[in-house]
Amino acid sequence: MTSENRTITYKVGDIIGSDYCLLEKLGEGGMGMVFRAKHMIMESIYALKILRPEQITTATWMRFQAEAKALSKLSHPNVVQIYNMGIDRAGVPFYVMELLSGRSLADEIAAKGPLSLKRAAEIFLPVCSALAFSHKHGIIHRDIKPSNMMLVESHQNTPTVKLVDFGIAKTQHLTGFEGQSLTTTGEIFGTPYYLSPECISGKSADARSDIYSLGCAIFETLTGAPPFQGKSMLHTLMMHQNVSAPTLKSVNPNGVYSQEVEVFVARLLAKDPDDRFQNIDAVAERLNQLCVSDGAQGQGGGNTTTNRQPRAPEEDFSTTTIVTGTNSPWRRNLIIATVLLLTGTTAIISLCQYRASQPSKYNKMNTDLGAHPLLDAMKNLESDPAEGIQKFSLGKRGQGASARYYYRFPSRRSIGLIFNYFGQEFNAQGNTSAPATDRLGFRLNPDTGDTEVLAKLNVDEFTDLRLTPQDTNLERLVTILSGWTRLKHLHLETYYCNSETDFSRLSRLKNIDDLILSNCDIPPNGLANLKLLPDLQNLTLEKIRAVNSKSRNIDDMLSNISNCRRLSTLKLENVMITHELTESISKCKSINGLILTSGNETDVLDDRDLELLSTMPALEALDIGNAHLSPRSIGLFKNAFKRLKLLRLPTQLWSAADKRKLTQLFAQRQFVFTAPKKTIYFGDHFK
Repeated sequence: MTSENRTITYKVGDIIGSDYCLLEKLGEGGMGMVFRAKHMIMESIYALKILRPEQITTATWMRFQAEAKALSKLSHPNVVQIYNMGIDRAGVPFYVMELLSGRSLADEIAAKGPLSLKRAAEIFLPVCSALAFSHKHGIIHRDIKPSNMMLVESHQNTPTVKLVDFGIAKTQHLTGFEGQSLTTTGEIFGTPYYLSPECISGKSADARSDIYSLGCAIFETLTGAPPFQGKSMLHTLMMHQNVSAPTLKSVNPNGVYSQEVEVFVARLLAKDPDDRFQNIDAVAERLNQLCVSDGAQGQGGGNTTTNRQPRAPEEDFSTTTIVTGTNSPWRRNLIIATVLLLTGTTAIISLCQYRASQPSKYNKMNTDLGAHPLLDAMKNLESDPAEGIQKFSLGKRGQGASARYYYRFPSRRSIGLIFNYFGQEFNAQGNTSAPATDRLGFRLNPDTGDTEVLAKLNVDEFTDLRLTPQDTNLERLVTILSGWTRLKHLHLETYYCNSETDFSRLSRLKNIDDLILSNCDIPPNGLANLKLLPDLQNLTLEKIRAVNSKSRNIDDMLSNISNCRRLSTLKLENVMITHELTESISKCKSINGLILTSGNETDVLDDRDLELLSTMPALEALDIGNAHLSPRSIGLFKNAFKRLKLLRLPTQLWSAADKRKLTQLFAQRQFVFTAPKKTIYFGDHFK
């Protein structure tokens, strides 16, 4: 990547590829930005996706190109259409696609609850048609889920279903360099709630993998909840691997499901691909038969209540992009542009812009709805300069699934990103609203600098926070966050603190369950003496270094990890894994998920370390990024690790016979051979 790419910015009014004028920024994510754009000559309106300049690498460019090529091959009424692709200045790629108006199936389920079988079939039969066309062209979608099925408005006022987001699609018929898989064996791409067992294990995905994901989506549509919901991403993946799919009735006792429907969904969710429907046409045929059979009109969820919560929050999982919108009864001409990006759907709402363009209808809206303090507050703030905003949070409006939080952020700059774990992101700029979900997060823009802006958010709205502290003294930050009554998950990145006293201030955050430290320099004993450590449920350390120390070891930081009585998941990435550290970890009796990747290629796990880990009584999932293990360690898996259900292990030096022995031991469990992970250093830090 060139330095020029790092400085490129795109804004409204820019001309892209000499033909397209950017009219409005619809949304952005970790990989791309989407604009509403107009062709300069034809004056047609499109959605234009630009790969973020700072994300341009060989891998991202190939994945971006694969998405465009996949879509360009799929000229189908139920697949989002791509019209053009090009390279803008300094080699920044873009492509142009149709601008959709509607909402996703995920939004439909959130608003209406479980759908009837008849309504589900109206949605999934077109999806099956799109997938059949895709599969016949050698393209496996690999991210089938309700948020990637768009209910799009048509000229006949009847919704058309569009399948979107082919960003991780696998094209089977490419050769040469393009044929080298962008998602190689051992990598997991997709969304945890809908991943097939073979995708989780890193095996090659085929049409039957899409059929499994489709089954998960149909299950959620009929019951209101996906079939598997673990306490964490890892737990969910393990459930896909090892837990039999529940019945529809067990998840939604109030629903009416025939035995034929239960069998149909169970076959879609079979663990073994050979036990599923073998092609998507067979799925469509059976679904159509179920709908025309007696009583089909009354089968399905309807507006009933499930006996489990809607989708629980998950860790971030990469997906890509598409544009959509929706209309409300009282704002028929307003399209709410929504972008499905890095973790799913982004919504941008602007009441002030709408009032400027439709003043008479806006005033009528106020008359129809009556006086409301939230609308009054937004109207009064409309003329205020952004710098004068005293409070970003404007409160909550609505009840139940339709409840939303409203915000007034500075209009000239984004101070961050609001996100939730239903795959939605909301830019913290201008007038914004977000669903009032049980788990809502805020990521502070590193360029914002001053953490005082967090004091302008309501203390009872956010459970997650991700930020780069600009001040090594955590006093101000902790003082603000101490009042955040629901804060459970804290992620600090690129943070430097050389004072154990300052670092210890984090102990005042009594309710933290999950702590992530990424690319941070902290005092050698700072973590070990942190009073909140024993109460953590999940701890992640990525590229951590002890300040004022020539060693990259974190032995001292985790010397008392055995006292962590609630710790369920421990993830150590790009840190030096020593025998002393492994010994400390092995004494923690509560850990059931362990991920270890050393920061270099010499100080890695060996047979002695594996023997220590085999004594951990609760360990169910083990992911080792790099290790020097001999075939003798096979005996450990035979005689120990009794609870282990998921194992990812590099065994590049083993013979084929030794690998077969270990595979046989894990015949009833999940085992994956992986290539060893490599680490690159820059200066005194990890890259």
